[in-house]
Amino acid sequence: MHYIPYVNSPELLKKSYHSARFMHEVTVIDNRGLLSPIEDPKEYVKLRRGHKWKKLDVSLTTAQIMNYMLIESYNRGDKYFTWQHGDVEYSPDLGLDFETFVHCMQDRNDWGIIYTHHDLVAAYNVGARMKLS
Repeated sequence: MHYIPYVNSPELLKKSYHSARFMHEVTVIDNRGLLSPIEDPKEYVKLRRGHKWKKLDVSLTTAQIMNYMLIESYNRGDKYFTWQHGDVEYSPDLGLDFETFVHCMQDRNDWGIIYTHHDLVAAYNVGARMKLS
């Protein structure tokens, strides 16, 4: 699963989703909270078939969003998940290359996080465990 958390800029989200539109499974997490006066991003961004919106009842912090994506992926039985900032823009072919690269890594257990230019687009190994000596 590829996640795009959304908070407050439908125009930036539109560009960000456009970058990820060819990825296989995409969920845009609407993190505005139920009582937010900020515009509904569904009015600006039309998702492709198979991609979905997930509306959260309350607005979560970045750390809470990371835990949310991890728990959702774990509950689905995913080996990994990818995510991107809701304001990042890149060439769609780079997104597919990244998705392919991470998919090839899924059965390896020697990685925890794969970053691209810090964490603008990243992958997390759901089964990774921290080794303490």
